[in-house]
Amino acid sequence: MDRMTKFLNIALAQTLLAATAAPAFAQNTGTFEVPAAFNLTVTDTLGAPVSGADVMIGQAPNAPFTGNIFKTDQDGRIELPANWIDQQPITIESTGFVRTTYLEMTPAITTLQIRRQIEAIHLASAAPFELKGNTSGFGTLKNDGIFDLGLVFQGVPRSALSSVALTSLISSEVDHMTVLGQSVDVPSNITLPAQTESYIFPVRFDKPGYRLYLPSSGTWEVSALHARTPFKAAVDAMQSGKPFSDLVNTFEFVEGSVYEANVTQPSQTLDLQVNAMRFTKSIKFTAPTYDPGLNLLAVSLANSKGSYYPTDIKNVPSSTTVLLSAPAGTATDGMVLAAYKKAGTKSVGAASDQFSAVVLPNNEQRPFDPIRLVAPPIASATELALDLPAVPTELNPIMTYAVLNLVTSITQGKLKLENKQPQWDVWAPSWVSKLTLPQTRLPTIDPSNQTLRWEAGFHAQFIGEKSLPPGPGALEKITHVSRSAVDL
Repeated sequence: MDRMTKFLNIALAQTLLAATAAPAFAQNTGTFEVPAAFNLTVTDTLGAPVSGADVMIGQAPNAPFTGNIFKTDQDGRIELPANWIDQQPITIESTGFVRTTYLEMTPAITTLQIRRQIEAIHLASAAPFELKGNTSGFGTLKNDGIFDLGLVFQGVPRSALSSVALTSLISSEVDHMTVLGQSVDVPSNITLPAQTESYIFPVRFDKPGYRLYLPSSGTWEVSALHARTPFKAAVDAMQSGKPFSDLVNTFEFVEGSVYEANVTQPSQTLDLQVNAMRFTKSIKFTAPTYDPGLNLLAVSLANSKGSYYPTDIKNVPSSTTVLLSAPAGTATDGMVLAAYKKAGTKSVGAASDQFSAVVLPNNEQRPFDPIRLVAPPIASATELALDLPAVPTELNPIMTYAVLNLVTSITQGKLKLENKQPQWDVWAPSWVSKLTLPQTRLPTIDPSNQTLRWEAGFHAQFIGEKSLPPGPGALEKITHVSRSAVDL
């Protein structure tokens, strides 16, 4: 079929659609509005139109046709150009949003979502929204050989669960304290209520304060949990310099509370109690048989107004079963998130972004069966070559999703941290072995402490679920993802 025939077919289809479209009645009026014909609409992830956005149809300016860059109107729309007649990438740019490319798009009336840029979370000096305060409600703490502590978490939306870095649950920001004459770094989202325990001689602890860094102003779901662990194991770990994350298998999570934090100032105080609900439910999680060179971390999550917060965290050996604590009310809307990655992986660098994760309802009877770990992409100026995995028989391959991050390296004392700011989202339908990148500029970096990093993942859901087109909206339904990364 030649280009003119394709054009005539599209024009005829559009004419028929316009002739048969039923008028839509405007709300609360007796008038009607004829639907706008043949529009491509750009919105944010909440559905609000994005006006003034640049929309490029094709691989480069003036290719495949002259004048292929358009600007959205006040309703976030552009009219479908008559000379767009075949599959092309669409790249959208707008101030305050992440540059976004949708691959293999055909001429059709459609709506495409783009993400808003967010501020950095992990760098204290660059994160303007600090939530801090004290935790309480631990009850009377006795000298009983049990170490009590509090953990404060930010809620995570369902769309982010499959891609959340589980290692970030324990903050990389630290507070300094002295234990048995030795300086100890305690993660800033962990509190130690006033207590005295015996370790040869009495040892006093008292760190009631927490610090939590949020990506933006607004209302956030925040949880405060009460956990207990054998005292000697905790002190031995502190003295040996082990990170707190190595202690999670000794934690018994017993209770917690959830708060709405309305953050409007660069630094805000909110005191939290940890005892609003007891964790009386046990979620059974069984790990698959996996390679001894991998580690598997499982997290039970409770739902609060659409945000999910951890209620238990455990490292789970191959082919073993653990019980994860949860509030009784999570029987119908709680989740379990499990992810495995290579053992010994550092918390920074491209290798830290290689993992395979599954997120399922906590009453799900189907076994945890992850996509295999995929090798890092091979990146050039024009494409990303990907390690395409086989599709498990029970899964529907929804999309391939890559994001280019500007990564800033940060040193805080002995800790090496990274700050990531998304620069470019690329979405492809189904799973593909290659992402062909449109011609566009890359961000400038400071080579002394910055790099650009592509993260690419294969996203899927169980067969039988209602499938969604690629884009941020599909992340609400994703159950499986395997992701890896490469620095440019």
